[in-house]
Amino acid sequence: TVVDVTDGSHAAGQDIRVSGGAIAAMGVTGQDTRRQDTGGLPVVEGNGAFVVPGYVDGHAHALNDPGTAPGSYALMLANGVTGFRQMSGSPKLLRDRRAGRLPAPPGAPALLATPGALLTPLNSATPGDAAAEVRAQKEQGADFIKAGMTTRETFLAALAEAGRVGIPLDGHLPGEIDPRDAARGGMRCIEHLGPGVPVFAAACTCEIGR
Repeated sequence: TVVDVTDGSHAAGQDIRVSGGAIAAMGVTGQDTRRQDTGGLPVVEGNGAFVVPGYVDGHAHALNDPGTAPGSYALMLANGVTGFRQMSGSPKLLRDRRAGRLPAPPGAPALLATPGALLTPLNSATPGDAAAEVRAQKEQGADFIKAGMTTRETFLAALAEAGRVGIPLDGHLPGEIDPRDAARGGMRCIEHLGPGVPVFAAACTCEIGR
């Protein structure tokens, strides 16, 4: 049964032919006469199973230690994950990616996006520092900025600068920021629901007043 994730429909009784590592044909079981002539290639019987596109892990740390990446990749593939977003980066990681030095053996899950260094008081102590760090990471080739341990002021400065230079900002939301304001400012996703309770409070349909 092939699952179409765009509309949720299921097509039962399908044959899928793979050639050169890509899906070459799909159709009702038995209709493709080439199914019987496999040329010695393996046939996987999928009766009672479902076929879906590869999953994307939107929050992974497979490249924190490149030496352990092969194990992380194997675990991802075993669970159907074929692409991931690295959620912790550094200038070195960005340099290594540009130079083609990141571990990427054939068949490994694809690295879809990575940030530069996490925004913390070390690189974003003031609003000006935060804006400068956003510009620096954009120049280094980061795909997005990850907010970490920021204050309201440094977070808003980073968010505004990210919008100005055209790079997404994701990550942790300071406890003083309403997630609706962050979303209106351009934040695409919030990791770990916080810290603090603003996300839960904003999502609650029950408001209690005194």
